[in-house]
Amino acid sequence: MANTERRLALTIKGGVSLGTYEAGTITELLSLIKYNNQQPGAIPWYIDCVAGASAGSITAAMLARALINTGAVGPNGTMSDVVLQEIWVERLALDALVVGAPNISILSSDAVRQIGNDYFAAWPAIAAPHPAFRSASGVGLVFTLSALDVEPTAAQAANGALLYNEYAKTAHFDLSINNANAVTYSGNGTALYTYNTPGNRAVSGKAAYDALTWAAISSGAFPLAFAPHALARYESLLWKKRWFSDGGIYDNDPVGQMINLAHDRDWSQSGLDDGDRRFLVILTEPQAAPDVWPPGGADSATDLLNINPLDMLAKLLPGFMDETGNSGLRGITQVNQSILKRAQTISYLVSVLNTTASSFDFAALRNLVQPIVERVAERENVSHDLLALFRTSFIDDLRGLPDNLQARAIALGSRPNVKEAFVEMGLLVDLAAGLADKVLFRPIVIGPAKALAGDPLEAFSGFFLQKLRQHDFDQGVADAYAAMKAVADPDFALDPNAPVPPDDVVLSAAEQDEYDNAEKLFNDRVGVVADTMAQELAGQLPGANLPIFGKITRETIGEIVKHLAEMFLGRAER
Repeated sequence: MANTERRLALTIKGGVSLGTYEAGTITELLSLIKYNNQQPGAIPWYIDCVAGASAGSITAAMLARALINTGAVGPNGTMSDVVLQEIWVERLALDALVVGAPNISILSSDAVRQIGNDYFAAWPAIAAPHPAFRSASGVGLVFTLSALDVEPTAAQAANGALLYNEYAKTAHFDLSINNANAVTYSGNGTALYTYNTPGNRAVSGKAAYDALTWAAISSGAFPLAFAPHALARYESLLWKKRWFSDGGIYDNDPVGQMINLAHDRDWSQSGLDDGDRRFLVILTEPQAAPDVWPPGGADSATDLLNINPLDMLAKLLPGFMDETGNSGLRGITQVNQSILKRAQTISYLVSVLNTTASSFDFAALRNLVQPIVERVAERENVSHDLLALFRTSFIDDLRGLPDNLQARAIALGSRPNVKEAFVEMGLLVDLAAGLADKVLFRPIVIGPAKALAGDPLEAFSGFFLQKLRQHDFDQGVADAYAAMKAVADPDFALDPNAPVPPDDVVLSAAEQDEYDNAEKLFNDRVGVVADTMAQELAGQLPGANLPIFGKITRETIGEIVKHLAEMFLGRAER
């Protein structure tokens, strides 16, 4: 039955230094949920599903730690529910991230590993859960990963097999608390690269906790900035060492992963109602502006567009890189369109049944369709218990659809067996279309109204100055509050103490010098990587050791490295 709780699923996308903004939104969200859950008679809200990509995976791991151990003490004496601010604002600075960096990457993975060791090396075995933790089910996590070495996948062809490589991967973990208040960790098919338990893809206990930590860090291994990371993956009944890079390359906005995770968890537990499910998506950029194109001066007098090739590349390359960020959002539109098309069919079915003569044998119709539904459900691996849940919740799931569909469906119950026949026929449509138990996806969205302080230099410059990170963190706090206020959910008791949005950042002369020095440090690191690439190239191309060639090569590769770093670390410049 609905209105007993609210289960919240989050999407935390990649954003480089703009992860500081996401950390602010999550910190405020935890605070708001705590306030709501402590109000007498309030409907409790819980965070039970989190999907992360790139830097968002690291933040998701921090959030999970805060949810299960809000009483744990961090290295500097802070409580873990504010660990997000401590790590993102105070620890993730450029001067720390470059220490020990090799010549083949801009930054050092050792700095991130050190932060991981400081905060996550201790295995929290006893829970001190945050009020946002749902003890009945725990929390599920999914991180996106980009595989660098994969086994080809075979698609059946008429004369053999069509082979292709699938580089987009995910790592799944679950955290729960047992009756003894002990934290239990479990994973499925992902572990540290040294793990080896043949014949069993399940990982539990300390092994799962360590896998969770390093899978999150692997997801945040930005190309060119950090070296790839190794994990063990269970494939073909064996654990194999595989290499992974930034999960945002192939899926930087894992809304689809969040929906699937929430749906699977809701299916696996009896008595859960879709009306209790909420989704939240955190954006790090303002909503897309109109795409005005072509640029001025292009000759489009005919059916051909004569345009500077550089303008064409400037148009195509950012769009190519944006595909990873828009794919999840596009999925929302596609699923919602499918549900609305299905609603048209269901609406027509209601109309037909409502106008069918009362003398019609609706019981016979129900009995005819029911075994077909059960056979289709069996082929779709839907259990009898889950199918029974679908039957009881089918009409409830029609709420919010056009044509007053739910009320019209309820009215069918005024005649014997009509509503029951309708449910069976509707379930047959849903199972056949793969839409069983799916409802319109209308998430709560938190995002900035304008570019954040850490946005310049393709969202990397936030690492240059703590003042920028603090601003974006505070902006995330204010935007999270404003979003929950705008949603105006009557089931959520909003804390009346609204945070004050930060003022625009104004740098002092000393702060500007600090920023400039950090930018120079970043460019120097790009130059080191460019030199390494140029030297490698000079060793492979005849005549590449000529002075003029070396200078051209270094400058060219330097620009390429910087541009690729900017694209992978944020967005291509527009």
